[in-house]
Amino acid sequence: APERRREEEVAMLLAMLGNEHAAYWQQRYVRELDEVKFAAESADPMEKLFVWFGKVQMLLAAQTIASDALALDKETAAVLDVGCGNGFFCEVLHMMGFKNVTGSDYSPASIRLSTHVQMHFRKSEREWGTKYLVDNILWTRLAPASYDLIHDSGTLDSIAMTLAEQPAGPRGPFDPPP
Repeated sequence: APERRREEEVAMLLAMLGNEHAAYWQQRYVRELDEVKFAAESADPMEKLFVWFGKVQMLLAAQTIASDALALDKETAAVLDVGCGNGFFCEVLHMMGFKNVTGSDYSPASIRLSTHVQMHFRKSEREWGTKYLVDNILWTRLAPASYDLIHDSGTLDSIAMTLAEQPAGPRGPFDPPP
């Protein structure tokens, strides 16, 4: 299993460096949905989910968001998870009591997988609180300033790895050193 994980990580990085990231993620989410759907009944299908930086780090991020330090009202705070992937993080936030969670991803397969993960967490549609939508954060259709908190666990890394080189010219204050 560790060898397979290493191979998948290498494939992911090569796809992103080769500007094939959209196809890579689309294929990964389709495969992940198949694995979750067909997991043995005795196994927890959520164990099949890939979490970008690991489930422990994801849980720590969710605990920080839910902590008193951010002073977010779980009943009313609008939370957006950009690049939600399989939706696991959104569902953890919902389980922690957040009622207004939105997951966005540019991959339609991601949104299908997220909806399936949501069904695993909540058996009745009445209990569903997370909204999932296809949206590319680079050309977002989301209304400005409509969220109290925006979470990202890897989308900006992926974007940074795939942006075309910019022509030489004046450098801005946030540009990396030459």
